[in-house]
Amino acid sequence: MIIGITGGIACGKSTVSNYLTLKGYFVSDADLIVRKLWEKDSFRLLLEKELKITLPKNNYKKYVSNLIFNDSDKRQKINNLIHPLVKKEMIKEVNASQDKIKFIDVPLLFEANFDLLCDYTLVVACSKEIQIKRLIKRNNITKQEAIKMIESQMSQEEKVQKASFVVYNDSDSLEDLYYKIDQLIKKVEAL
Repeated sequence: MIIGITGGIACGKSTVSNYLTLKGYFVSDADLIVRKLWEKDSFRLLLEKELKITLPKNNYKKYVSNLIFNDSDKRQKINNLIHPLVKKEMIKEVNASQDKIKFIDVPLLFEANFDLLCDYTLVVACSKEIQIKRLIKRNNITKQEAIKMIESQMSQEEKVQKASFVVYNDSDSLEDLYYKIDQLIKKVEAL
């Protein structure tokens, strides 16, 4: 059984994935796969070719992140490059796992059609106000920058509608979130 995990930025998706990993569950993390891509010069060169720009050799990720959140055309081109590479690696990891329940953590699960790999989907959600507050604190950015980042993604409402399961993470208590995940795991294991 494959369960796809997603959620809006700063909703707690990574916290959920980390907790599942600590509990011994298999989790294939798209962000970790992408981080490995960033480390390859060949990937930087591929981005330069596709975007028709010259990227700084050091820390070009920050430059590309700004493009993703500020230029929808470039965001689409970047996603068209990254998603197939991530999907290929993720399928390899999932197929190598012998676990009965496998989780895949993908920020753009629905947008990039990774949900088609899944039996079920889990959306980690929270109120927009909490999302903004967490983003400002975590990324040390302005409210306007936080809103821009949130609005560059599929709306939480749309993700929630598409989800098999939803966990609301509006509390500041990790124990509360972990309790909700434990309850969800019981449901999933009974399927």
